[in-house]
Order: sequence, then C-alpha cells, then structure tokens
Amino acid sequence: HHTQDGLSDVRVSVPHAFRVLQRVRLRGVQFADPGFQSHKGVRWVDDLPSLVDKRAAWFPLPHRVQLESTDYWRSLASLKQTINPIVSSNGFQYSVYCFIFLPGRPVPTVLFPLATCAAYQAGTILNKHFGGTQIWQKTGAAKLFQHAQENMHRAMMTCATMEISMLPVVVMELFTPNRSPAKVFVLLNLLKKRYACVDNTVFRIKYTYYDAGYYHRQFWEMVGAKTTPVVRRLGPVRWVVEKGKNWFTGGKAAKQK
Repeated sequence: HHTQDGLSDVRVSVPHAFRVLQRVRLRGVQFADPGFQSHKGVRWVDDLPSLVDKRAAWFPLPHRVQLESTDYWRSLASLKQTINPIVSSNGFQYSVYCFIFLPGRPVPTVLFPLATCAAYQAGTILNKHFGGTQIWQKTGAAKLFQHAQENMHRAMMTCATMEISMLPVVVMELFTPNRSPAKVFVLLNLLKKRYACVDNTVFRIKYTYYDAGYYHRQFWEMVGAKTTPVVRRLGPVRWVVEKGKNWFTGGKAAKQK
C-alpha cells in the first residue's frame, strides 16, 4: 500500500537489514546518518546505529576507494624507502651470499670474499689499538697493514671476481643430482644487486677506492668486451642477450650504446 506522501511503503525486517548492511559494510561501503529516512514511516535504519558510520555520511565510494588506495601505496613506498638502504648494503648482501651456499657441499672459493673482508676488519682493529706500539712497528705489522690498505682495490676486485665466478658453478650444478634452480635464481638476483651496490663500507671498513658495485661493473665490462664479437654473430640470439643485459644492469647497458 502507499503512505500519506504517495510513496510505496517499504517494510524490511530488522534481522534482514542487519545482514544486508553487514555484508555491504564489510565491502567498504558506509551509509548515511542513522536519522536519515528514505520514506516516511520507515525507521528500520534507526534500529541499526552500530552499523552506520556517521562520519562517512554520503561519502562517495569511488573517492573513498581512491583515498584508501593512495594511503596504501604511500605506506608501501615509505616501507620500500626504508628497506632499500638495508637491502643495498654490503652487510645484507654478504649475509644473503652466505645463506645461498650454507647448504650443500663446501666450496672453498665462496669463503674468499668473506675471509678477505674479515682480514681487513681484523687489521683495522689491531692497527687502531696497537698502531702506536713498538711491537706493531718492529714486527712489520704496520708495513703489512699499509700495503694492504694501498692495494685494497685489488683485493676487492678479486672478491668481486670470486663472487661472480660462482654463477657458472651453480649453473653447471643444474646438470647434477645436486641441482638447485632456487640457488641459481637467488644468486643471479644477488649479483644484480651487487652490480648496482653503492655501499663503500663493509664490516665497518671504508673502501680506500670506489664502492662494491664498481668492481662488479668492471668485471662484467671485461666479460662484455671479450664476448661482444661472438654475440654479434649469433643473429636472433643477440636480441635475447641484449634483453638479459638490460635487465641485469637496470637499463644501463642500453644507455651506453
């Protein structure tokens, strides 16, 4: 039947309305003020004040979704901004490097970068505490430490070479019972991070020259210089190689052309 204003009288049971509003609310929709009535005499909204957010009265849903998504991406960008310096540090990357080769058979060359950095750390600490003593001077430890400091760039280049040389090793392991595609994937992505690493400290030691990524880029540039004449003769395969280089270098390979 009709009400006094000529509109249809809509009657909805409270339990049914409760279920409907609960479903809609869970989907992110907020309704108007509880006092609002779409038809005179229909007061079922007044019976459900707990399901209605007065602050969101007639708030447009698309705009609300846009604001919530903006807050989400803003928080995600903030989290990424916080994590990136950690992930890009030598300490974190060497920790990942250790975990990659922790399981399985031991590989002596894996230890070389870690042992080199540990030796520089030990030498730096000893020189700090005993650098002014007669024993440090007479035993030749001072000259040895000075020589190590002057040739640190050569040591770091050797470390980068050892790290990269493990890639063909784990690739060849794919053809053995000890195969591990996950190890190849993680190591390849780690080397990609090492290529772009701008950290020039490791174990609280500051590099005397350049940063970690510099030595990795130097090695890959040497590999590129040796393999470019061969790649140019590969025809269609050349396109795949170029795409792989652009991914690994973050597009820097294409800019250098």
